[in-house]
Amino acid sequence: MRRIGLPDHSAPGYYPDALSLAEAHCAEEALQLLHQHADHAEIAAVRDVFALHYLDQHAAWYLTRGLLDIAGVTAIKQQLRAAIDTLATHLPQVLDAFELNDEILGAPVLSEDLPAAWDARCTPAAS
Repeated sequence: MRRIGLPDHSAPGYYPDALSLAEAHCAEEALQLLHQHADHAEIAAVRDVFALHYLDQHAAWYLTRGLLDIAGVTAIKQQLRAAIDTLATHLPQVLDAFELNDEILGAPVLSEDLPAAWDARCTPAAS
């Protein structure tokens, strides 16, 4: 029996909608934090990629609600490519800020061939 005024948790789409709302809220919070520190060029570059990537990933939602048109989606994709290029110029500062040194960056989990990277890490080096 459902009580009046309480959400119907069994309704189709209830949890996916709640998860989408939580994701959007987290993205907004992250974007606000990045924007607060955008006086640093590398943070501004991360913010721009984050925001444009989010818009690109959710373009269908914006399209179906009339908040973007095809030209807007195309512009977002172009701006995202430019933002990634800008971020790439700040990569050394970003890596330093997160204290990502060569040892961490050489971790097997970051390899394109994960099994081979683990084999190389676990196999003793020949003398």
